[in-house]
Amino acid sequence: MEETDRLARNLAEEWRGATQYLCVGGGPSYANALFSAAKLVEAVGVNAIGQELEEWAHIQFFLRSPQFPTLLIAPSGRCFDRALELVQVMQGIGCQLAVIGYHDKGMLMPQTLPYFNLHGGVDEALSPLVTSMPAELLACHLAQVCEERFFRADGRGAGVGRGRITNSQVLRQVAGWSLPNGQTRGQA
Repeated sequence: MEETDRLARNLAEEWRGATQYLCVGGGPSYANALFSAAKLVEAVGVNAIGQELEEWAHIQFFLRSPQFPTLLIAPSGRCFDRALELVQVMQGIGCQLAVIGYHDKGMLMPQTLPYFNLHGGVDEALSPLVTSMPAELLACHLAQVCEERFFRADGRGAGVGRGRITNSQVLRQVAGWSLPNGQTRGQA
């Protein structure tokens, strides 16, 4: 945790001036890429996009200026070999690249820095539970170094649906859900 936090803090300093970010992952890591992009948007208010690994090769590869910060989520599993190929391509076209993975052999580590090396490992299907942590820490540290408040809590958007979007409540039972006519499920 300390190593990941330190690396996320350093990366936040390095990437602090960026206004757009890309998070890339395949298989279960695609959902994590979408989640990670959302954390960056919520924390810092930047344009962050989650992209599927193979689709990166068919879309972002062709960008005129692909140098914005890119977070590649590459745990062991079916998508790892393609991620390994694309790391070289991403570096070759000038992406500011960081990789999240956990590999005993460290196959990606010598190719790219920074590298979030998560020790141990889990089945690929469960990997987002572990590989989401570096992006969450990065978002937190970016908010700090950019002096941003999470969820635009500085008043932007007040009166424009802000309450419905940012205020939520945890409901533990279906009976507490509101119906359109103001009744609750328990009253219907």
